[in-house]
Amino acid sequence: MSSLKVDTIQNRSGGAVTLTKQHAVKSWINQQNDTTQNNTNDSFNVSDAADTATGHSTFTVTNNFSADTFVSVASAGQLTLTDRFAQNSVQADGKQPSSSTYQTKAFDVSTGSTGHIDAFMVCCLGDLA
Repeated sequence: MSSLKVDTIQNRSGGAVTLTKQHAVKSWINQQNDTTQNNTNDSFNVSDAADTATGHSTFTVTNNFSADTFVSVASAGQLTLTDRFAQNSVQADGKQPSSSTYQTKAFDVSTGSTGHIDAFMVCCLGDLA
């Protein structure tokens, strides 16, 4: 079997065609993190998912980012409640991710505090090392 390994393919006029190396999601996780479980439903480029405090999670990537300035986006859902959401800790707590980890927290608007949540999802975009 043959493999094709390239960073750039040129179109007929000579311009570069952007491939997934520059613009694809480089890490993502779908996790259930309620009061009874801390289960990863599915993930890509995540080697560890740690419940670091109530509502707080830290994820370690398998293949590091080239810098700590990558972008992460979080969303959340709750089966019975509508007032919970997830956010990136870099925005919430002033914590900058490293090239190998990123953090999120789940927030319950009705109580005004962090809390466990049925499901949350995070994806990261940036260049890998």
